[in-house]
Amino acid sequence: MEAVRYGPGGTDDYLGENPSPFVLSSEIILPRLAAIASANNQMANETKRADIARQLFDAYSAMSCCFLNEQLILEAMLPGLRCLRQDLVTIAPEHEEVVSSMIRDYETKLDMSRTERSGSVLGSSADDMRARVMSRIKDTTSKANISNIFNRKK
Repeated sequence: MEAVRYGPGGTDDYLGENPSPFVLSSEIILPRLAAIASANNQMANETKRADIARQLFDAYSAMSCCFLNEQLILEAMLPGLRCLRQDLVTIAPEHEEVVSSMIRDYETKLDMSRTERSGSVLGSSADDMRARVMSRIKDTTSKANISNIFNRKK
C-alpha cells in the first residue's frame, strides 16, 4: 500500500494510507475550490478568468453529487459557489442560473436541518408537557370518585 501525500507548494502533508474519497473531497478539494474561486474573482486576465470559471463550474457540478455535511456546505461549498456566481454573471451567464439554483438548494438544505434540530428540541419539550398533563389527569382521577360517575341511579 502506498501512502497518499498532498500539500500546498509541493510539500508532503501526510493523509494516511488509502484515504476515502469523502476525506479527500471534504478536507482538501472543496476548500481549495473555494480559495480558487475567490482568487479568480480578483484575476485581471479575462481569458484566464473565464477558463478557470468554466472549470470551476464543472468541478462544483460534480461535487454537488457528493454527500456533504453542514459544516462543509457552510464553510466551503456556499462561499465558493457565491464567488463562482460573481464570475459567471459576466463570463458565462448561461451557467449563472444553475449556480444560483445550487446555492438555493444548499441554503434550503441548511435551513431544513436547522428546523429539524429545533423541531427535535421542541419535540422533547412537547413530550415533557404531555407527561405533565397526563400526571395531572392521573392525580385528578385518583382524587375523584370516578367509579360512581358511570353507575346508574336507581
